[in-house]
Amino acid sequence: MVTFRTIPLFERIGDATALDQASRSLASIVDRVVPQGSARDVLRGGPIGHPLHPALVLAPIGAFLSATMLDFVPRQRGAVRVLVVTGIATSVPAAAAGAADWSALDTRQRRVGLVHASSNATALLCYSSSLLAEARGRRARAKLLRVLGLGAISAGGYVGGHLTYRQGANVDVEPMTPVEPRAWTAEPADGTGTVVDLRTQEPSTTEWVE
Repeated sequence: MVTFRTIPLFERIGDATALDQASRSLASIVDRVVPQGSARDVLRGGPIGHPLHPALVLAPIGAFLSATMLDFVPRQRGAVRVLVVTGIATSVPAAAAGAADWSALDTRQRRVGLVHASSNATALLCYSSSLLAEARGRRARAKLLRVLGLGAISAGGYVGGHLTYRQGANVDVEPMTPVEPRAWTAEPADGTGTVVDLRTQEPSTTEWVE
C-alpha cells in the first residue's frame, strides 16, 4: 500500500476561513445558474454512475497541452490556434460539471476546490489572451502566455488531486460488488472458529487458520 505525504500548504488551504465568503458567493451563483434538479444531476454524472467532470477535463487539458507543445514546432501556427480555440470551447462544459460537483462539497473541500477552480480559470485567461496577442502579431508573448497557462493547468490538476485523493471529494466508498455476508469469530487457543452466515444467522464450526 502506498502512503502519500501530507502537504502542509494544502492542509492550510483547507483551514483558510478567508476563502469562505468567496465560496458562499460562488455557491449562490451555481445555485441560480444550475438549480437542484435533473440538470445538476446530469452535470454531476448521475446517469453514468460516476462524476462527469474528470472525463470532460481531458478535452481542454489535451488541447491546451498540445497547443503549447506545437508552439515549438515550425509552421504549426494554424494548428495552435485551432487547439487553443478547442480548449476554450471544451472548458465550458468541464467547468459546469466541476461547479456542480463543487457545490456538493463540505466547507474544507470547497476551500480547496476554489483554489483548484482559480488555477484553471487563470489557465483559461492565459490561453484566451494568447489568441489576442497572436492577432496583434506578438508571437513571443503568445507563446509565453501559453506556457504560463500550462503551468496554471498543472497546478490546478495537482490541487484537484489533493481534493479527490486526500480529502475524498465526491468519492463513493461503497463497494462496487457485494461482499459475502459472512462474519468470523474465533477461539485461537483451541484452534477452532465459528463462521456465521449473516443472512440466516446459522453458525458452523470450522478449523481456525492463522
